[in-house]
Amino acid sequence: MMVDFPVAEMPSSQIEAPAELRSIGELKGRDTKELSKDEGGKLRTDALRQEGLRVGAQTGLAYRYGMIMDYLDAVEPKLNVAFNLAQFVRDGHLLIPAITEVRDQFTKEGGDVHKVKVAYTVQEEATVVSSIPTWRDYVYQRFDKPELPHEALYPREDFETSEWKRSLLEGWNAGVYQADEMFKDRVNQLAKAVEGRHQYVTLEARDMFTPADLKVVNSQVTFQGRTMNVGEQIIGIGQLGNFTNSQTWAPIWTR
Repeated sequence: MMVDFPVAEMPSSQIEAPAELRSIGELKGRDTKELSKDEGGKLRTDALRQEGLRVGAQTGLAYRYGMIMDYLDAVEPKLNVAFNLAQFVRDGHLLIPAITEVRDQFTKEGGDVHKVKVAYTVQEEATVVSSIPTWRDYVYQRFDKPELPHEALYPREDFETSEWKRSLLEGWNAGVYQADEMFKDRVNQLAKAVEGRHQYVTLEARDMFTPADLKVVNSQVTFQGRTMNVGEQIIGIGQLGNFTNSQTWAPIWTR
């Protein structure tokens, strides 16, 4: 399945730091005489650098992933069609399995070479869902902006300001990279979930896989401590389904 997300293909070097990050870089601490304790020296510089990396990385992650989510919001109707998971939910609660297909496998064991023309593997078993999943469940997330460090760690001198800005930028680049990698990984998971279920539908149509079914238990009244439940229904998986004997297989196209 081809996925076209132009905003996700922008090189990290082209993503300019927002004014908010630049303003954080201009933070200044009070003079040491105004503070109850001087945390100067190497320990202070290390702490300042760690905070710069943290703030920069979290800001970059939130900004970049937010940029991608804004784009997804703009093309939501197209995504609802391309990644329609409703077609894979049966009886309102049964999400069918996902199956992967791998062709032309070669493995060597001892002195033998094993060749497999096509291998089918159940990637995800049938599951019970309370609501129909959507593409948002796989990729959508908004990250909070980071908290600023304590004022005692604001840079006070030119050297500290330089270290602070350098750490912010380094963290920013790492955060942007993390956002891109996280999004790619989640899109791959979404694509596999959709493709795998299309594969399952194909195998089921050829009688190569028996369908899973639901087990429903209805209770008029049940009690849990001081709670009384009326009309309780417990829904679970009855049979998971499995591959069938090759003698039962049918061609995909029939007249």
